[in-house]
Amino acid sequence: MNEPQIENDGVATIKFSGEITIQRETLKALLQEMQDEQAGKKPFADLGQFVDGPTLLKLLFPPECRPTKRWLHDQMDSKRIPFIKIGRLVFFDPEQVREKWNSKNEQNSLQRRF
Repeated sequence: MNEPQIENDGVATIKFSGEITIQRETLKALLQEMQDEQAGKKPFADLGQFVDGPTLLKLLFPPECRPTKRWLHDQMDSKRIPFIKIGRLVFFDPEQVREKWNSKNEQNSLQRRF
């Protein structure tokens, strides 16, 4: 494979059997991702796994005491759990939800002592 030739207008050209034109920033991001992959890093590894509501409930609660979707919506409406909304779709990071609950429980236990 030939080395990319970066032209003055910020476009890199890589010649294979044909020709591909890539913006400089895109090329840099792709090269960085390849280097991270070779180094064993996964892109977006610092981001948690996002799941939908029913999956969140399955991950956090055993079947015998699992709350309903309505309860989950109430928690969202009152801003008690973190969520991400993309259009009509709602996603949760289970780790962020656990952290929020743990910090809330610590605050409640401190308030009860005094």
